[in-house]
Amino acid sequence: MLKIDSATCRDRSVLGVNVQYTDGEKIVLRTLAVRELNDRHTAEYISSVVQDVLHEYDVELRQVYSITSDNGANMIRAVSLLSDIQEDTMCNEVNEADTMDKEEDGDETDIQDESQELVPDLAIELDSVMQEHVLRSVRCSAHTLQLAVDDALKEQRSTNLLSKARRVAKKLRTQNVVVLLKRMGLKRAIVDCPTRWHSTHDMLERLLELNNFCQDISPNIKEINLSGNEWEAIANLVSALKPAKVATKSVQSEQLTAGDFYGVWLHCALCTDRIDNLFAKRLVQCLKSRQTTLFDNDAFVAALFLDPRYRFFLSDLQSERAKIHLSRAWDAIQNLSANNNTVQRSPSQASDDDDEIEQLLMAKEKEITTVKHTRVSISSALDMYSREPRLKRKKAIWHDKESCVSPSI
Repeated sequence: MLKIDSATCRDRSVLGVNVQYTDGEKIVLRTLAVRELNDRHTAEYISSVVQDVLHEYDVELRQVYSITSDNGANMIRAVSLLSDIQEDTMCNEVNEADTMDKEEDGDETDIQDESQELVPDLAIELDSVMQEHVLRSVRCSAHTLQLAVDDALKEQRSTNLLSKARRVAKKLRTQNVVVLLKRMGLKRAIVDCPTRWHSTHDMLERLLELNNFCQDISPNIKEINLSGNEWEAIANLVSALKPAKVATKSVQSEQLTAGDFYGVWLHCALCTDRIDNLFAKRLVQCLKSRQTTLFDNDAFVAALFLDPRYRFFLSDLQSERAKIHLSRAWDAIQNLSANNNTVQRSPSQASDDDDEIEQLLMAKEKEITTVKHTRVSISSALDMYSREPRLKRKKAIWHDKESCVSPSI
């Protein structure tokens, strides 16, 4: 899995490319490259930079399962282009395999047709799986949470209140006022960065701590004067944003799985919904609106399906969707393994006692047996796993291998 993000500072732009994978019971995150961008940040240019980085590490695009990015249109489009390239590659491989099958004896084709007649639904499903790419674009969870909060803060009353709060915070940071705060043993005010709501929460929270001080000196400094209703509204904003702040800290964990994030998001929405003020209700609506694009994703649905703690939140349709995507991913893994074995094997490794025809027959037998066994086993393993009981939410899925589908596959 890849993670890509861009940053701009002093007229210089860079693109960071990270790789994420599992090693035993740990998630490993490594930085592959931080490339300076010297052209317009178009989707085509970004996708080409990602391909260049993968090429440097001798990683093929078909080995990439998902790419996580922010919600920028150019980033999303870049991943879509990479997905199309992966799909073209997989389709070409399937077409080449079909061409080779046609050159073989017709009896083997009859055997394949006969097996398809025994399980026609499975054959149709597997055909559709093989014709689609595996690579999916995944939205950044932290960025999506930030956008949901930004949506709520854009409401006119909240915007006006934040403007007044910033005016007060800036006045409290002037030299004369800072001297008074130090004498009284109080902390300095915080001025937020409007593009980072986390700092906005901290600014409002600090203002509440300085409420009495502001009311005492407001007769002499008019810029610090706020009405009782405005102080109450600030308190409502702070209480409503508190669960989102806690959630933001949680989703920054390096060992975060899709199921962990789903639990954090759900807990944030439930805690916010229990807060009885208008801004909290609006924030809940924004969370629900943003989560549609976040959760409606094959890679996310599949990951949630494989989490024995939260898979019961999926509908029957979503569970079937997850199984199809996982089967497609497993087929891609098997194809990669088969290709690697073919490259590593040389004619000199064959036994001298085997003639050319016998070698061809052995290779074909192994191919057919492996494909049939793989497709049946992955489908059976997923079905068996879907019937297992739920794992308690507080348990760690890494250490409870009996409840995880991976070992049985």
